[in-house]
Amino acid sequence: MEPHNVVCDLESLRRLYSLLQSNTNNEPLPQPFLLDENTQFVLKRLLDSATKELLATQSNILAQVEQLRLPEKVRGTKVKRESVDGT
Repeated sequence: MEPHNVVCDLESLRRLYSLLQSNTNNEPLPQPFLLDENTQFVLKRLLDSATKELLATQSNILAQVEQLRLPEKVRGTKVKRESVDGT
């Protein structure tokens, strides 16, 4: 997953949560954006699931990147060092 896509996905989730919040608070919205109670419930479940999936994916990617950066000794195995003369 590319960083640009992650930012776009997070921004899309934010906008959809904002729409849901506006409907929940009965804020004035154009007719096409008004959601009935059942639609709000379904949208909330979908958004929560998508958010959980996105954050889990990003967490796994960051963990893999971090593991690649850590020296062997820190990950639990000792690094075998050779002397300058190869012994």
